[in-house]
Amino acid sequence: ENKALLLYPEAICILERRLRPLKKGLSRIVFQSAAAMDYGKNIWVVPAGINYTAANKFGSKVFIEFGKAMRADEYYERFKQDKVKTINEFTRDLEKKMSEHLVIVKNPEHDRFLELIEEMHLTEWLKNKNVDPSDLEQQYIGSKELAAMINYVDEHNPAMLIDLKTKAVDYNRRVRANLLRDHLLHPDNILKMNFGRFLLDGIILWLGLPIYMFGVITNKVPYMLAQNVADNKVKAKLGDMDYQPPKGGEPKAKYSMEDLKSMSVEEINK
Repeated sequence: ENKALLLYPEAICILERRLRPLKKGLSRIVFQSAAAMDYGKNIWVVPAGINYTAANKFGSKVFIEFGKAMRADEYYERFKQDKVKTINEFTRDLEKKMSEHLVIVKNPEHDRFLELIEEMHLTEWLKNKNVDPSDLEQQYIGSKELAAMINYVDEHNPAMLIDLKTKAVDYNRRVRANLLRDHLLHPDNILKMNFGRFLLDGIILWLGLPIYMFGVITNKVPYMLAQNVADNKVKAKLGDMDYQPPKGGEPKAKYSMEDLKSMSVEEINK
């Protein structure tokens, strides 16, 4: 019907700064659809990257970048010859193109470090490049550059990266222990602090309090009530399911843990 279809080929939702290996479902849909139309119509696949400023925080911003569309008809002849190989090839090509539009930290252990670097240095980094720090696209480009630096240092000088990460984590811990945030300590923000600014912030907080309380009452309270009802129903259901041991008592393990440690993978699989 010449309409667009939105698919998430990772087939899983995990908050991390990298692309998960793509499932083959999208490729199968593409080529099976093409075969159903007797390969008479081309199917375009547009890779996209979804990048959040802070995916685990309410109200965070998102930047979506679209890549150049892939032509499925360029794979049709190969698909007719070898379906499995072509589906794998198309999936790999799509994965590569999607990766180009994401902020990627290769080592999961450094995700938090990138967040700290973004919090402490991204704004100044963009200002030094003479671009608008509030522009989402520029923030995305800056984050990609910082992530690329982390990946490079992690590969060529991991000791240096560990030292930097240790210092960043310690600094962030001390700042938060004093109920502060890094952006409040920037020279530009310190210069803006005066009685008028505090007075204005206080008025805004006072005027916004009724709106905040209305949101709490209309959202938080119904959520807590629903959660309480669900928890009680689950507990009641579990209470009705009394465990009955099998006849003859609990089954005994055929092998001890020491036996398993000395066995090969093939022996365990048998």
